Amino acid sequence: MISYIEMLRHHKNAVDLVTAKKRVKQRVEELLRIDTILEIQQNMAEFKPCSDIRKSNLIGHILYYPCIRQCTVNKIPLRLIKGQTDDLVITMKDRRGEVVNTNKNVTVVLTSPDGSCKDVKMIEISDGTHTVTVHGEVVGDYKFSISVSGQGIPGSPFDFRVLIPLVKTFGGLGDEKGYFSHPRGLAFNNDGHLVLADWYNNRVQVVDQGGNVKKVFAFTQFVNKCAPLDVAISTEGLQFISDSLNQQILVCDKDGKLIRSFGEAELRHPRTTSS
Repeated sequence: MISYIEMLRHHKNAVDLVTAKKRVKQRVEELLRIDTILEIQQNMAEFKPCSDIRKSNLIGHILYYPCIRQCTVNKIPLRLIKGQTDDLVITMKDRRGEVVNTNKNVTVVLTSPDGSCKDVKMIEISDGTHTVTVHGEVVGDYKFSISVSGQGIPGSPFDFRVLIPLVKTFGGLGDEKGYFSHPRGLAFNNDGHLVLADWYNNRVQVVDQGGNVKKVFAFTQFVNKCAPLDVAISTEGLQFISDSLNQQILVCDKDGKLIRSFGEAELRHPRTTSS
C-alpha cells in the first residue's frame, strides 16, 4: 500500500492519490478497532496515556519491561528447617538498569523434592522490589526458577535444601562423664547407641540416643596418649578407632576391650575410618 502511494506521488496523479488516501484511512481505522495483545519482550516499552491530560500536563508516560540481564535475587536461603518459611527478594530492572514497578510476564516456579512444580506468587513490597515466600514443607532439595518472558534470569534455577529439625542436644565442654572436648567422629553401634571419639579427653564415650552415658573407655598402654579421631563399627560389632598420636588403628570389642592394633609402620596420623 505504501509503495503504491509513493508511485502515485512520483507520477503526480491527483485523482488516484486521493482515492488511495481514502483507502489507507479506512484501513487504519479498521486496524485501530482490532483488539490485539502484544507479546511482551525485554526490549519493549509501552506508552501509557494519562486519563486527565489537563490535570497532569502530561499526555502519558513510557513503561519499560523487566530485562533478564538486569534482574537480581537476594536473600536466597541455602537451607531451611522443615516447617520454616523464608522470603526471597527479587528486584526487577529494565534494560537501562532502572527499577521498574511491574512484574508483568515474570513467573516464579518452585520444584519440590518429588519433582512436582507449582507457580509461586510474587508480592510487591516497594518500587521494583518483590518478595517470594518459600516454605519447607518436606525434607529434601528444592529448586525455584525465575523467568522473564520465558527466559531465566541470571543464576536461575536457585537451589535450597530443607532439613530435619533439631531433635535434641546433649553434652558440653568438660572432662567429666557425659561431657566432651573437641568430639570428632561418631558411629551407631549394633545396640543403636552412639560411639563418640572424645579427642582432647583421650577417650571414647558410648551414649544412648537420649544422651545418657552407657560406657567410657580409654587406652593407656601406648607410648603416647590415645587420641581417637574417628570410629567405625563393623557388622560383627567390632569398633575400629583411629588413633592419630600413635599413628595406628585400634580394634576393640563392643565393651572397649582392645583386640589388636595395626598400621604403626604404614600410617601417618590417621584421621577417618569406615566400615
